[in-house]
Amino acid sequence: MKRRRELRVTQEHVADQLRVSFSTVLSWEKGKTEPSIEAIPEILSFLAYNPFPERNTLPEVMLGVRRAQGWSIREAAHRLAVDEGTWALGKQVRPPLRFDT
Repeated sequence: MKRRRELRVTQEHVADQLRVSFSTVLSWEKGKTEPSIEAIPEILSFLAYNPFPERNTLPEVMLGVRRAQGWSIREAAHRLAVDEGTWALGKQVRPPLRFDT
């Protein structure tokens, strides 16, 4: 929300640009839901801002790659030619999305 306000755009504008409903944007900002992993690259591009903390551990780095690319675990494993189980570590460390910082 803070970044949206810094950009001086309305929730309706964000919703239109991201092709989602106003209520979806509202739900994200209130922390009731999170965007799908596939939507994150477009959101980051629109905001010109990355709300995710710096990644230090391997699971955090793996999650960061998936978020940046908008890949599901299955897609990431397929694209990198590794077993899906390899990505299970990334699910253990999942910092919450913070769009209000």
